[in-house]
Amino acid sequence: MTVKRTRKLIFGLPILAMFLLLLVGCGGSPAGQAGQSAPAKVDEKAAAAKSNVDEKGRFINAVPLEIMATVRSSELAPPGPDWVVAKAMKDQLNIDPKMTWVTQSGEFDRLVLTRGAANDLPDVFLCSANLALNLGNQGLLADWTPYLQFMPTFVKEREVERLKPIGTYDGKLLALVTKSPDPYKQSVAIRKDWLDKLGLQTPKTLDEFLAVMKAFTEKDPDGNGQKDTFGWSAATDTTGQLLRFEPIFGAFGALADPGLPWRIENNKLVFVPTTPERLEALKFINRMNQEGVVDPDWKTQKDSDFRNKWKSGKIGIIYEDWCAGFCSGNYDPFANANPTGRLVDIEPPVGPGGKSAISWWNRTGNRYCMSQRAADQGKGEAIARLMEWINGPGYLLTIHGVEGQMWKREGGKIVVDQSNDFRIVRALSAWAAKGSDEELRARYDQTTTFKNGQTIPIWDVLERAQKNPKVDITDLAVLPPAPAEGRR
Repeated sequence: MTVKRTRKLIFGLPILAMFLLLLVGCGGSPAGQAGQSAPAKVDEKAAAAKSNVDEKGRFINAVPLEIMATVRSSELAPPGPDWVVAKAMKDQLNIDPKMTWVTQSGEFDRLVLTRGAANDLPDVFLCSANLALNLGNQGLLADWTPYLQFMPTFVKEREVERLKPIGTYDGKLLALVTKSPDPYKQSVAIRKDWLDKLGLQTPKTLDEFLAVMKAFTEKDPDGNGQKDTFGWSAATDTTGQLLRFEPIFGAFGALADPGLPWRIENNKLVFVPTTPERLEALKFINRMNQEGVVDPDWKTQKDSDFRNKWKSGKIGIIYEDWCAGFCSGNYDPFANANPTGRLVDIEPPVGPGGKSAISWWNRTGNRYCMSQRAADQGKGEAIARLMEWINGPGYLLTIHGVEGQMWKREGGKIVVDQSNDFRIVRALSAWAAKGSDEELRARYDQTTTFKNGQTIPIWDVLERAQKNPKVDITDLAVLPPAPAEGRR
């Protein structure tokens, strides 16, 4: 069996030209498309009469389920046999979870594929696009469609219907795709203390950004009498991909995720790296280099080197994950090294055509796969009801642990105790996270005054970041993953 990706775009774009292009490039045609109707409401009493579930949603006969997942942190041990979340699954659902924990996340796909080769997949597990395609081709994955009726709030709150095309292969929903629970994270930050010292205004356009970069490079903004500061810095990855220039590409309408380097234009797929806009962006980056405003080490340095540079106080404008820049612990090294330093987030530059985007953004989150063997053994309903429980009655326990012991509500928000023993209890929290304001505030609503005297309310930084212009590439996730090396 060979499954084929369904290539209907998610958000209602006309797709005839895209369909024909993909048909030629991928070989074959989709055999079907998952429906987009709202999930049916479940009559619990009627469902109970037809299943092994009582009116309270508890299975009459215990259902053993193997769940394969990575631990919350590779530094932490997996939960033990007395794990309170497993006990709640047993007590409230009569589901007996057999947990298979993977301590090194980089090994997860390999271990799943090994088990797939032996036709011994776990009942339910997180799966990447490559895993879903590979295992689906072998006929090892079940279609989630018959079981969505048992998980209505999960389907609604995690936008499963909207994201169905991403996990649909040959007309079957083999990967249950959910929205990302994480906030948008990219930002542009600037040395406000340097702007003030040099009498400069916050830049808006590309030309203004370049002028400020030049001043930060040439006018000794740190006052140490040496020419050792730069307006911008960047890095490259092991494949030579340019990193940290995304806002520059965005100002020319030339942004692309290296893994999905396409955009849709006039109902056709356009390969962004070969567009005129990309060329203009590269010319501007070359101009930045020629004028000496970019840290010259960028062509050989890693991301860790880039971060060391700005935290030591050598870079004036920084493209960075806002939490990696401003959250407590991440901002500390900068504050300690720069007693009068002030870093603030600003809007990305506006290009000559009025375009602006800070980076690309894919709103897909987790993908869940169910083994065909589990469905054949009649476990599909139990898996679906477990997902619904994690999203509802078991949500707070799974994501935060025991209320009053591991977390509590203070001042209208949840305060979580981050002790390692409690973090172990939250090993399955990635399955529970859904990105609500309450959830995000528990993670990010902190205000810290640092040693340099700057007070940073992280929630304000988060909210501004959500408003940054960005390129949404979620639609393109319906494209099949790149073939493995040697099979192109």
